[in-house]
Amino acid sequence: MPKDLLARDIMVPIADYSTVHEDDSLRQAIYTLRTSFQRDRSGAFHGHRALLVLDNTGNISGIITLLDLLKAVELNEHFNDPWIKAASWSWYFINRVREVEGIKVKEFMRPIFLVTVNSDQPVQVAIKKMLAQEENLIAVLEKKLPVGLIRTVDIFWALSKLL
Repeated sequence: MPKDLLARDIMVPIADYSTVHEDDSLRQAIYTLRTSFQRDRSGAFHGHRALLVLDNTGNISGIITLLDLLKAVELNEHFNDPWIKAASWSWYFINRVREVEGIKVKEFMRPIFLVTVNSDQPVQVAIKKMLAQEENLIAVLEKKLPVGLIRTVDIFWALSKLL
């Protein structure tokens, strides 16, 4: 396996991602992610499935993915369920769905430094860390600052060079 393919060679630069503030609502995050997608001629949507989260000083503090957003609003399916509405405890779920608007991004984001790799490390290091932590996304650092993200799809496209 070639050792010359580095994390920086397959990462997506930080600048390519849309951002939200950690105090923004989940509603705002959903809107921001949705507007970041582009539709091609066939009608398919393309774009990153994550947003970078900024803290009060403008530094990147976390990542929130499409899956994180779906998990945050998963109670929505219960809102129109007549069996749930009939149960006395169902109002907890219904009210929780209505409260999603007030939930802040920081409650569901993942810290940016949760799983990282240095930009000059071989891609194989990123693969091992992603598998060990069961993550689809890993931050790439230079001088301890995030400069990019590696997604599983980036590794997939690099497989021919890795084998």
